[in-house]
Amino acid sequence: MESDFKQRMLAFNAQLSLDDVHLPAGVEAMNPFKGEHAGAVHHITTDFYQKYYADTIKRIAIFGINPGRMGAGL
Repeated sequence: MESDFKQRMLAFNAQLSLDDVHLPAGVEAMNPFKGEHAGAVHHITTDFYQKYYADTIKRIAIFGINPGRMGAGL
């Protein structure tokens, strides 16, 4: 059986790693799927993907940050 979009996104989020990322001094990479808040992030994203993406419709995922004043870009 084909996995649904929700399952594929959760699997992708779980395997994300910043171990091989080389950034300039003063620049940090954030990975909300690892670290002290990972459990809460997993719960929230699972609920979101279950509500909106628990299907096998073909999709394209676009990743980025929230550039708003109070977003991750802060």
